[in-house]
Amino acid sequence: MDLPSTVVPARAPSRRRGQVIAGIAVALSLGFLATACTSSEENSAISMLNTTRRAGFRADLSSNVSLTLTAQSWSAQLAKNGRLSHRASLSVGAPAGWRKLGENVGYGGSVTVIHNAFVASAPHLANIMDSAFNHLGIGVTVDGNGRRWEVQEFAGL
Repeated sequence: MDLPSTVVPARAPSRRRGQVIAGIAVALSLGFLATACTSSEENSAISMLNTTRRAGFRADLSSNVSLTLTAQSWSAQLAKNGRLSHRASLSVGAPAGWRKLGENVGYGGSVTVIHNAFVASAPHLANIMDSAFNHLGIGVTVDGNGRRWEVQEFAGL
């Protein structure tokens, strides 16, 4: 027995619909890229940082691709140089539309050791807890001696 079939003619997608779909695809890609390009140690550092913020009744910071790439690049440079220093200009590599920027740099045997040192230091903790910041990028580089060099880049967007 044949059943009647219904054919609905395909509509050409509207320009607006195509733009919305493209926007969603870009947002999903950037979100995936932000998670895909971080190491387990960087993810652990982000988790510890956001746990500290929640304990102080602050919102979690969202990972940002620009900040992550900047932090990774600077942590590699610090490991190569073998000494701590801040970037000369925090606005280089910052995402468009930033209102406030901050940076923490440190090194130690593990990301937990570095996190605990940041929390014990008033200026570093101030960056971690600053409610004006809502985005974050963390880079961790391990040097030839097994020492971790961590950079935290903060932005208020």
